[in-house]
Amino acid sequence: MRTCLLLITFWCFYSLTLSAATYYKINTTSPLYCYLSSKFQNRIMIEEGRIKKVVATESERLSIQIEEITGQAFIFARDPSTKETSISVVSDIGVVQDIHICFMERSPEVIVLEDREEIERHSCESLNEQQVEKSYVLNKVEEILIGNTPVNYRRRSFTPCKWIPKNGMELTLKTSLDGPIDDIYIYEVKNTLKQQQTLLECELECEGCAWVYLETNSLTPKQKAICIVAVKKL
Repeated sequence: MRTCLLLITFWCFYSLTLSAATYYKINTTSPLYCYLSSKFQNRIMIEEGRIKKVVATESERLSIQIEEITGQAFIFARDPSTKETSISVVSDIGVVQDIHICFMERSPEVIVLEDREEIERHSCESLNEQQVEKSYVLNKVEEILIGNTPVNYRRRSFTPCKWIPKNGMELTLKTSLDGPIDDIYIYEVKNTLKQQQTLLECELECEGCAWVYLETNSLTPKQKAICIVAVKKL
């Protein structure tokens, strides 16, 4: 029984190894050499990108379909006698990768093309967006802390209310601001217990919450602090 289990484990591992994805860095000046299954459907994808079209030198021997939602290409050898062929993969931003394919009897293969420059560009754009958003929020917080109303916001009437997110932490609504994309609520936080307490921003997140600012996370008994909560408009 143990031998049988070992053989099954080995076969599962061997199958997974054969069908695992293979990663290649995109090189627009040199072809890539890839081994695909001659019996099963294979898949080609671009990490952080999409395939727009695939140009094949022997299109009659290949079945090539590009899935619109994912932007991935599925390739199947119509002619089992096909041993080698070449294709060119064109990305949605115009990057072209030539691939020399060698067909062999093996499990389905997944080819992942990595465009380092595009991935780094996306990372930089994402980082820049985060920095802009952080700066945008901090500017509004600074204006509120010095008693000003941020640009494009206006004070509006509100009904005084209290909010107790956790035992011993009492928030009293002091000001409500109406903005173009969110509403801002300014609270006074008070520790009503006789021991020091911690309050985290995540404990004040509500439905539609855009961001939360806390003057301090640790409050001594009876200590008060400012809390600002921004809620996205529906």
